[in-house]
Amino acid sequence: MSDRKLREVEEDYFLQWLQLHAISIRKAAIATVLTNMDCFPNFPDLTGWMFGVDLRPRLVHSGDFDPSTAFCVRDVRLYHAHGQRQEWVKHAGLVREDSSWVTADEWLQWAEVNGATDRLITIIPIGIMYHDIMKMESAPMFVPSREAQAALVLRLLEPVDYLRRWIPTFKAMVLRGHVLGPPDVEPDDDVGLEVGRVIKLGNRWGWVSLTDEEVQQAGYIKYPGVVGSIMQVST
Repeated sequence: MSDRKLREVEEDYFLQWLQLHAISIRKAAIATVLTNMDCFPNFPDLTGWMFGVDLRPRLVHSGDFDPSTAFCVRDVRLYHAHGQRQEWVKHAGLVREDSSWVTADEWLQWAEVNGATDRLITIIPIGIMYHDIMKMESAPMFVPSREAQAALVLRLLEPVDYLRRWIPTFKAMVLRGHVLGPPDVEPDDDVGLEVGRVIKLGNRWGWVSLTDEEVQQAGYIKYPGVVGSIMQVST
């Protein structure tokens, strides 16, 4: 296989993986921002900041190829675009002259169309990287719904900081090929999310939820899509 063809295959796998794990990545971004609030004195203004996900490939075993396990997460971190890095992202067309990220537009439009602008707290820019391939995404952070607030309050009764455990959980989910879904859930419907896996449906990949037994064995919590802090409930 030529280098050019190999790159095309890698990029195709990368885009498939990203599509399948998109919701999980957004929740990871929200968890990271909420656990690093001291970095954002002007929150909810995140101008110049980006949540970065660095991937590495995994060995493909025999049998049907599963794009959800094509990569694993090497590292996640917050990046602040300033100086030369800021000039680079501007040159790449990722940010505007005022340093606002282009990827935020789709969520602003969704919130306006769906009457959710008053519940949209902020939009977190996300960069997913593999070698020299980079894809920009973003994650909308909404005021938790009543159901989500109830879930957050109940978690106070447990001796686990689920917010800080979200990144290790995210990495473990990726290793297992587990993804949050269903893919068509509304972006502000946290309680409607479940952990699932992908299965081959003809020529495409589809999402199915894990069984209750599988969820329990994997140690996932109830309402895994509810990612927030008690501060969001009390304010």
